[in-house]
Amino acid sequence: MAHLLIIDDEASICYAFRRYFEARGLRVSVAATARAGLDVCRRDPPDVALVDVCLPDADGIGLLADLRQAAPAARFLVITAFGTLETATRAVAGEAFDYLVKPLDLARVAQAVTQALESGQSDLADATAPAAATHAARGGTQAPQLVGAAPAMQEVYKQIAWAARSEAAVIVVGATGTGKELTAQSIHDLSPRRAGPFVAVNCGALPESLVESELFGYARGAFSGAVSDKPGRFETAHGGTLFLDEVGDLPPAAQVKLLRFLDTQQVDRLGSLSSRALDVRIVAATHRDLAEAVAAGAFRQDLYYRLAVIVIHLPPLRDRRADITVLARHFLAALSPSPPALSAAAAACLEAWPWPGNVRELRNVMQHALAVCSTGPILVSHLPPALRGPHGDSGGAAGSGGATGAARQDALEAALAAVAEACDWRRPGVHTRAVEALERYLIRRAMADAGGHQIEAAEHLGMHRNTLRRKLLEDRPQDPPASGHA
Repeated sequence: MAHLLIIDDEASICYAFRRYFEARGLRVSVAATARAGLDVCRRDPPDVALVDVCLPDADGIGLLADLRQAAPAARFLVITAFGTLETATRAVAGEAFDYLVKPLDLARVAQAVTQALESGQSDLADATAPAAATHAARGGTQAPQLVGAAPAMQEVYKQIAWAARSEAAVIVVGATGTGKELTAQSIHDLSPRRAGPFVAVNCGALPESLVESELFGYARGAFSGAVSDKPGRFETAHGGTLFLDEVGDLPPAAQVKLLRFLDTQQVDRLGSLSSRALDVRIVAATHRDLAEAVAAGAFRQDLYYRLAVIVIHLPPLRDRRADITVLARHFLAALSPSPPALSAAAAACLEAWPWPGNVRELRNVMQHALAVCSTGPILVSHLPPALRGPHGDSGGAAGSGGATGAARQDALEAALAAVAEACDWRRPGVHTRAVEALERYLIRRAMADAGGHQIEAAEHLGMHRNTLRRKLLEDRPQDPPASGHA
């Protein structure tokens, strides 16, 4: 009977997992602390262990080395509430079999446990793991920041971490604006090549007549105007990574030369009779379906297979809506030293928009909002007109309809911001001051509208008349003390 160990301090998770997996024939042990988990591993080594990152007495990923020493044949699945590229990289560095992000789906956990049980000794548990992941786990070179915790991004993070440990060619597939170059940069910065150059080339932006000379360089006299030798982008990337964006746009002649490089790690400058050996890793990207391009004869099949050793699919922003507001605030912080808040109505508009330009479009929208927002929070009115149209308004504030609802929400946000400032926002106790000021205003206005009739004013305010009477007495100016003179 397979043995599953759960190391997690959340009793509800342990209870649910124990019932679920015991009903499916596994023997289950539970530990609420790192020390207790290590004791179980030493006494009764598990086949698979689920390890939470945040344990009361240790960091779960940091614990993996001791757990592996206590149970060398076990496979470890990391559980985390914070799914980021850093977490994925640390998990891979710790030689985890997989990592799972809370809230946990039992079917997904069961699938991961089954895969771990069915696997032999995982290749990720090889003691000869490259130094790149270990370097990242120690907090080495900071990778570019990919932001988001949506499930689709968790898979991307894992694939980046795995790709960084390999020297294999990579293709990053995604629509325009999804972050293909940032993904390639992350792979480079987490790899053993991080100290070398990262050279990015947009193949689609190169004129066809210049593609070969730009990529592979040329020798003096190769053509009219070639007055000296010129290294190409491949040579510039020696010792590092060459990122070929929109690789599907390469003309046939350049495809042949790229295939030769992948086979031999050598390039020939135009007009040169000698080859140059280089040490370059290729990461390519495309927004096109290269399999369709191969079928249409527009892309070489042998080149496709040489490039597509590791394929990373980036999701469009519309498929990760939970990340939209997080990304928006991230861009505000990156673009402004004192970023304004994002109003609820504006966030709703952002989440409702289909984002055909993906993350790049969202960044541009936040840049626009900052340019037109003078003070206070980002409101719907600060967003580009297109987002305030039918698509943008469809996700407006609750209880509102169309542009009118969004405008009202904007007015409310602006008024509340003004109240906060008027009540000395930066001085402690602002909540009490603001609530008291607003309550006094509402009572005085209701009494004025009701012509001084307390019952009518109380009904309008939704307040018991005795409560209103007491508050009126509290708000009544005190008579000055008697002076003592007749």
